Amino acid sequence: MIVPRKEIRSKKAYWVVSLGKRYTGSNRQRRYCQSRKEAREFIENSEQARIKFGQEAFVLSPELRMEAIVCWKKLKPLKLALSVAVDFYIENAPEPGTYHCIQDLTSEFLKSRQQMNC
Repeated sequence: MIVPRKEIRSKKAYWVVSLGKRYTGSNRQRRYCQSRKEAREFIENSEQARIKFGQEAFVLSPELRMEAIVCWKKLKPLKLALSVAVDFYIENAPEPGTYHCIQDLTSEFLKSRQQMNC
């Protein structure tokens, strides 16, 4: 069972929850909480995620998981998969160095017009 521990840093108390490698299946994850209640809620949510998804719940960060859900919801009406959108972007993304900022283009355009006596 995971138990939060109290830690004092810079004269401020934090509750630390540490999920080890055995628990996550990959790297150790540590969360600093302001209150003991918040730490226990994090433990409870981690337990529920582990039961529901297994160790796969800890491979992606919650932020990345939320971003994937948002992108998936945007693609759902179009009946497209997230992997299709990523493949399309990679195929059509401009190569580094092939695009210019507008200031560079305006100076080049003016030079070419001056050479043409416009």
